[in-house]
Amino acid sequence: MSAGQEPDVPGSMDEFRRGWPVLVLGFIGIYCMNLLTYPTSVLVKPIGEAWGWSRAETTALVSFASVITLLVGPWVGTMLRRVGAIRTALGGSLGMAAGMVAIGHAGPSLPLWYAAWTFFAIAQQFGTVIVWSYAASVLFVRHRGLALSIVISASALAAATMPAMTLWLHARFGIGGAYTAYGAMVLVLNLPLLFVRLPLLDGKAKTSAREGPAPADLTGLSLRQAVRTRRFWLLTPGLMVVAGVVASVVFHAHALMTDAGLSLATATWVMSLLGPALLVGRLATGVLLDHLPAWGISLLVVISPLVTCLIFATFTGSVALAAVAVMCCGFAAGAEGDVLAYFAGRHFGLAHYGAIYGLMLGLFGIGFGSFPPLAGHVFDLTGSYAAAFGVFGVLLVGAAALLLAAGDYPPEYGRDRH
Repeated sequence: MSAGQEPDVPGSMDEFRRGWPVLVLGFIGIYCMNLLTYPTSVLVKPIGEAWGWSRAETTALVSFASVITLLVGPWVGTMLRRVGAIRTALGGSLGMAAGMVAIGHAGPSLPLWYAAWTFFAIAQQFGTVIVWSYAASVLFVRHRGLALSIVISASALAAATMPAMTLWLHARFGIGGAYTAYGAMVLVLNLPLLFVRLPLLDGKAKTSAREGPAPADLTGLSLRQAVRTRRFWLLTPGLMVVAGVVASVVFHAHALMTDAGLSLATATWVMSLLGPALLVGRLATGVLLDHLPAWGISLLVVISPLVTCLIFATFTGSVALAAVAVMCCGFAAGAEGDVLAYFAGRHFGLAHYGAIYGLMLGLFGIGFGSFPPLAGHVFDLTGSYAAAFGVFGVLLVGAAALLLAAGDYPPEYGRDRH
């Protein structure tokens, strides 16, 4: 198949009949990926009290995870091409399960805690978003955006269920028991990986045109070629800014609202709107990715967090405005993951999707991990978050300019619908 040539693309129902196992398995994998975030966010205080650590020491694992994503993510693409998505995900799931058990029994040794989280974070790269975004991108053409949104929307379910589940497990089984239970959950939920075979994703299969291109026949740039393009260095920094702003809201909005006079209960209720808004953003963006040109998607992913920044830069205590700000952030949090996964495939092709997306995701994670400390530092200096969110708003305008300058999708890496 020559570059720019389209295979006999399956119809809408054919794609879902062929690809539904990937949607189910990918949803499970992405759900398990969030074990890095939500259980530990609930257990930060109990862990510190039980094992004698400061909160900074306990939560330094987030920085480790961001660096590991950057270093390991591109190598996942090599595994995808050599052994296929299913076997890569199976190995990653086994590693995540073992990592959860190790984490639960690491204390009170802080070095062991960091070592266990490092192991989990490495395994996580081989069992979650890079793998399943690749699988959905290969099996879905007409509805690639919707397929990605379905898989990645598992994050919204994790946000809604894991905090309460963690409190229940901790109350009954303690810290070690809670993490061990999550390790068992990863094993049980991913058991179907032992019995599923999808030839198109096995890394070596040759399939018919009706099934779509086999991995060896996929077109696209290599990682080295991609990072040498102007487009890569327009898209990636733009999305890094969006990720950083969203992370800053997630980590600081609750404190910002209580500083402005909202009660603890009211601020907590407003923050609870993040989950439903994230789900709406995930699914709505998934549908729109299949119908809007690149410039429309770029504006969509920037405008919603920009509204949040404008509200929080001048916030005086309005519950209604706080709710709007948090829901806009939630929508952006849902949209950004879909957009990153989709842009990687449509701008650079699928031939080396895992490596390219892995690097983009790693840089994306650096943005996610660096903005919240900056916002906290600004607050420490000024006693307010106003300046931080004002600057973030300006950066988002710049991010929009970068994303728009990247242009529309190259037609040779997917059907040019626009």
